[in-house]
Amino acid sequence: MLESAFQFYDEKHDFPTSLTEEQREFVNSTISTVYPEVVAYLKKAYDAIWVDQPEGNWSSVAHDCQDALETFANSIYKAEYASSLNEEEPSYADFEQKLAITIRAKASGHEHEKLRKFFVSLNNYMHARRHDMGTTREEAKRCVLYTYLVVSEIYELIQGKE
Repeated sequence: MLESAFQFYDEKHDFPTSLTEEQREFVNSTISTVYPEVVAYLKKAYDAIWVDQPEGNWSSVAHDCQDALETFANSIYKAEYASSLNEEEPSYADFEQKLAITIRAKASGHEHEKLRKFFVSLNNYMHARRHDMGTTREEAKRCVLYTYLVVSEIYELIQGKE
């Protein structure tokens, strides 16, 4: 169901393409030039989806997605974001807080709340999949898709406001 929602037909080039594939290519090409280690984790997660996992458990994919988000947060976060919001500096390991502060510092109006909610939803989903030894391939696919979307949204946000 989700996959068909992201399909469209590219009349200009006369071939079907996937919006999810387009998003993945954007992140892999654009973000890899600035944050190659983030894309390395995302590619690892994406590749792991297609490999049969022992006992049908794809929770390792969620771990790779978390590693990608943590590396991304540590790469993009600047101490000036917390100080501009009069907030306490998060610890190095607190990637969730770093991303939340970055979103609040860079987004305007209600934009920050929507993006923050999207990130929180992904983080909750990812956390549940990481600790579920019955994580299915479909759940792992969603985790990777959502991670690509959050990374691209935050990346475009910080690029547009710098």
